[in-house]
Amino acid sequence: MEIDDPPAQSASDLSPERIEAFKSSFNQHMRSNRLDDISIENVEEAVNSRVEVGFSRQEIVSLLEKLQNEGIVMVVNGKLSFGGFADLDLSFKAFTINALSEEIKEKA
Repeated sequence: MEIDDPPAQSASDLSPERIEAFKSSFNQHMRSNRLDDISIENVEEAVNSRVEVGFSRQEIVSLLEKLQNEGIVMVVNGKLSFGGFADLDLSFKAFTINALSEEIKEKA
């Protein structure tokens, strides 16, 4: 007896809350570790360690494709690279700008 593969889930199938939970967890990990690139496996591990209900590999790949389509990340050979994780959300942009301003003030 053959078992069909489950249908691929797209990011548009996820609730806005679920998408935000992913973005927030991903951004926190990248920001706190000051990473420029990361493997998809490490994204899965990092994000799922920060949320109550984990994301399947399929969900993560779908969300990363969404971020790639938005020009936020680039996935090449199973690794993510990006120019600015603060682009995930305007609130993160504001946070980053404020944090940089505080850092500049402290050094002055």
